[in-house]
Amino acid sequence: MAERLLRRALHCRLLPFALRRKLLGWLVPHGLVGERRVDLFGLDYLCAPANLIDTYVYYTGMYERNTLSCLQYCVKNIPGLSEQAFMDIGANSGLFSILGGRLFATVLAFEPFPAIFFRLKSNVDRNSFSNIRLFSFGLGDEETQLVFIPPKKDNMGTGYFVTECAEVNGVVLPVRVGDAVTEAEAVTVGLVKIDVEGFEPHVLRGLRQTLERDQPVIIMELNRDTKKSFVNEETFMNSLPRGYRVLAIRTKVEGFVPVAFDWAGKQENILAVPPHLARIFF
Repeated sequence: MAERLLRRALHCRLLPFALRRKLLGWLVPHGLVGERRVDLFGLDYLCAPANLIDTYVYYTGMYERNTLSCLQYCVKNIPGLSEQAFMDIGANSGLFSILGGRLFATVLAFEPFPAIFFRLKSNVDRNSFSNIRLFSFGLGDEETQLVFIPPKKDNMGTGYFVTECAEVNGVVLPVRVGDAVTEAEAVTVGLVKIDVEGFEPHVLRGLRQTLERDQPVIIMELNRDTKKSFVNEETFMNSLPRGYRVLAIRTKVEGFVPVAFDWAGKQENILAVPPHLARIFF
């Protein structure tokens, strides 16, 4: 009973989104106990126990709703985007992959960690998507095998690849070059979402030909740890094709609110826009 009442309160859109986030952090510190199936905007989504992302989904209706709003804004305002492919790199349990399945003609979803890939496949299968293609490997700048540090128990999105030779406890998982995948899949990529916990520079290098050819919009996590992997702003900007401009996606709101990009500032997700689409966002 208490869980249902709390869920109803946190779903209430009359409460400011920032307040709902704080309430969730105060009242639900350990996440869900057991799996929960929820209606995710008309889709059947299975929330995992004790997982930060799915706890947000269960209690508030969505995780990173502003990112979903950004996807919807792009599809609405960019001509022909819905007919192209959406790459969800670091797809986790499939939250954005299945939502993208209704927005784009094709979704390419990448999740290397087997236990989470199982949940990704389960959420795709339970909704009978035929346009979502699943890949159980990571993307990088070379075809190889790398040590992967499994995610924390309370957040399935925190696993990451290790490129340095060091004695760490992890599992060895496959990595492929993104350009080779898009060529083999014969798709035109319209939007790329990257959330790979510091492996972003390798992903972008491996997609360089695709980015130059298709000029997709890029949504990417750019927190403090991710910035370390790029070293500095110049290196980050050079990882994008020439002419791309960057916006930050405002946090603590539900809608898509772009704000000026500030490398030294605090932002969770950024939006990189190719030159031919700049007028839509700037």
